[in-house]
Amino acid sequence: MPDGDDALGTILRAAVLLHDNGQSTSMTLTAVQRLSTGLAQPAVVIPEWSSVTAYDPRGGGRDVLISEAHPNAVNMRRVAALMSAVDHAETRPLGREEIERALDTARRLPAASNLAFVCACGVGAAALAVVFGADDVRTVAVIAVAAALGVCCVACWPGWEAMPFCRSSSLPWSPGWLVRSPARPGCRHRWAWSRSAPRWCWCPGLRF
Repeated sequence: MPDGDDALGTILRAAVLLHDNGQSTSMTLTAVQRLSTGLAQPAVVIPEWSSVTAYDPRGGGRDVLISEAHPNAVNMRRVAALMSAVDHAETRPLGREEIERALDTARRLPAASNLAFVCACGVGAAALAVVFGADDVRTVAVIAVAAALGVCCVACWPGWEAMPFCRSSSLPWSPGWLVRSPARPGCRHRWAWSRSAPRWCWCPGLRF
């Protein structure tokens, strides 16, 4: 059954928007609980990769709504816009019109610019490197640049998978002059060929 025009349909549309735009499954289910309280509509939502199902537990599963899902992108602007409206359900009753307006507003929000996304990926990778023990400036810089370049490659060639399955093979030498890990002074480096695209992926400091 397609999504309906009642409170259960509104909850389903909210869950689909959150699911499609990168919200975690646990937070999506939390948002559903809050909407159930605010709209006085009990609901159980089951998010899957290709669809989201919602039903009223009071009806023994008779009232079931199913909507397509496409969770292949991240747009936290839309997530934040909708969650700000959902959070009001903890303090007061909500009207369906209020949530529907928030859904319409969230859907119209554009994605972040490519430049901002590339910079965020580089900064995030550098931050993770520091968290996991990298204290050499060159190491952090190489990781940040590699992450940014990887995002650029995926953006320019959408056919390239973000996380390809690689067949690994070792090299007899270790380019320690390029990346040094103080925590693993003797760490090995591997080259890997990605079958999903004609490119070489270099993974420093990983043990297989």
